Amino acid sequence: MIRRSPSAVAWLKICGLRHPDDAEFCVKAGVDCLGLLIGKSRRPETELDILSWEDARGLATLARKKSTATALLCHSQELDDLRNAIEFIRPQMLQLQFHYDPKKIDFLKNSFPSMELVQTVRVAKPVGEGLVFDTVRKVASDERVSAILLDSPRGGSGKSIDWETAKRLVALHNDKKFILAGGLNPENAKSAIEEVRPFGIDVMTGARFHRGKLDHDRVSQLAEATAKTNV
Repeated sequence: MIRRSPSAVAWLKICGLRHPDDAEFCVKAGVDCLGLLIGKSRRPETELDILSWEDARGLATLARKKSTATALLCHSQELDDLRNAIEFIRPQMLQLQFHYDPKKIDFLKNSFPSMELVQTVRVAKPVGEGLVFDTVRKVASDERVSAILLDSPRGGSGKSIDWETAKRLVALHNDKKFILAGGLNPENAKSAIEEVRPFGIDVMTGARFHRGKLDHDRVSQLAEATAKTNV
């Protein structure tokens, strides 16, 4: 079950980790979940964040020994690829990057009953708002999905989503865990949490000096923001 750390009031995931020392720092800072990216990306700006399966397994093992969760993001949508990656890396969660597909969720939950599934939903306003609300309604009613991650149309781009839309979605489905992503950083995390009131936040570019290099000070600031923001 996706849980917040006892000292925090908002769950925190740092995505795109590549180095063991960064993973160790995140664990010590109180980060709840480490996001691991594998598979060939179609976007050049995310290539540096991609891990080999061996490195991803190493980070997942490190986190597991520290009782910290890991979420796997695989750019491949092929079910056999996902199954093989999960068996090799052994994450606690799988972040679904493909469009909501009950049949694929059936396959994954039957193959890995104890694994948490987090469905990504892309939020763009005003274009596509009706589809977004319809998709979230379907995912929110699916008990096999542990949480919904609201992200920008280009995840990992550092672009924010419309917080007002996210706030409405969270309020409409307040019995479902929502994770807010897209353009979050130490400067706006507290405001985002207070306005949208998600279960947690997911940060990638906002925790870095540049691609592939984590800024430990910014991670500490994010951990402090999630610990001290009232939701």
